[in-house]
Amino acid sequence: MAVRGGIVRRAAGGLWALGCLALAGCGGQGFEETWSRPDNGMAPYSAAGMDLNGDGFGDLLVGVVGGAEAYFGSAQGVAKTPGWAFHDHAGGSTGYCVGSAGHMADDPHPVIYISAPRVHGCGVVYLFRTGPQGPEPRPWKVLPSPSKGEGFGERVIRVGDVYGDGYDCLAVADFAYGQQRGKVYLYRGGPQGPALTPAWQAEGGHEGDWFGYSLCAPGDMDGDGLADLVIGSKNCNGSCLTWLAGNPAFDLHRDYLTSPAWAKAALLPMAGKLSVFYGGRGGLHARADLEMEGEKPHELYAYQLAAAGDVLGDGHAGVLVGSLGWQDRRGLVELLAGGPRGQKLRRLWKAPGSVANEGLGYALALVPALTGKGGPALLVGGTDVDSAWIYHPFDARFMPRQNHVLQGPPTHKRVSDLLGVAGDMDGSGRDQVYIHLPGDRPRLALLRYRGD
Repeated sequence: MAVRGGIVRRAAGGLWALGCLALAGCGGQGFEETWSRPDNGMAPYSAAGMDLNGDGFGDLLVGVVGGAEAYFGSAQGVAKTPGWAFHDHAGGSTGYCVGSAGHMADDPHPVIYISAPRVHGCGVVYLFRTGPQGPEPRPWKVLPSPSKGEGFGERVIRVGDVYGDGYDCLAVADFAYGQQRGKVYLYRGGPQGPALTPAWQAEGGHEGDWFGYSLCAPGDMDGDGLADLVIGSKNCNGSCLTWLAGNPAFDLHRDYLTSPAWAKAALLPMAGKLSVFYGGRGGLHARADLEMEGEKPHELYAYQLAAAGDVLGDGHAGVLVGSLGWQDRRGLVELLAGGPRGQKLRRLWKAPGSVANEGLGYALALVPALTGKGGPALLVGGTDVDSAWIYHPFDARFMPRQNHVLQGPPTHKRVSDLLGVAGDMDGSGRDQVYIHLPGDRPRLALLRYRGD
């Protein structure tokens, strides 16, 4: 076993080496659970934290099977029951992705999205306006899939102001498009909101690329004041099916996984690729401005991406890259810094998994204000059992210290990739994180760090 960050890590068999597992933490720090939503036999698809009603408290939007629910924060904490809900009887995939679309129209309140990849034969994305009472009861706009297929809305992300016109843009991926070639669409905001047809689109170069499996809106990477878009091509093949069992993306495409096209793609020595598209007054280019690829087959480079912020304070946003197939599936998380156009992204540090099959980088989320002092942290999940880590303090100059998020007896189950930052839910000045916890009481939980 290896020792890192003062915590003895588990052996390769998945057993914990210590009985004190840092949710409440050894020594009184770590995390405490403040709220939970039981699965009741049906785990949620997705979740996102944002202020849905403009009251200054963070709220939690949860994508449930067939719709979405909103739980509002307050000085008393997070409500136990949803204050808003949307149910779409057209299909159970509604709620697959939820989040903030930002300001896409001349409206002071942000818009939210709820995706439904297998609704109406090809998939749609619902847009809802918000206000002092939270989201409106009915969709404001419904974005239909521009192409035939059943994957539109499998990934959705607010990109920011790509064109420099003051309106946010929305990226929607269909990584099942064209025999899993994958395609990403960009919807441009405007005075009346986005049009129902995309302003830009790009697709993978080969069948089986899964272009758009991961999306990231890092901000301004090249220092021109405009938002940029980073797209990952997971390039999965037959080797990863056995160790990604239970992943919702695979459950949604079981028909393809038995097809001749999948068998053909499985023979290719794919490693994964990251593609950067820089924003501009004329929009995104048809081809990527910058590409980076994994070094070895089955690495699953850029399987997961997350915005890192202006890590060096030089006006260039960075990106976190998770490659969970790296080196015997140990997994690897890297911090890359942006720079002027034409310059490659700079690797500032990398955090490898320490045991085979850990799959570090399965999930990533930057927590801006983990502590009362506003200290940022990095939340990371792996494919091994009970693999959920907090890296704190998060710093561009060195690889941060790693500690367990979980406590209690081991569940011997994988923590899902459903984890992220929920925001300041109770006015305490520190962000809470959401995470789906396995075990005897599977649930979506909110956790608050108890340290300084």
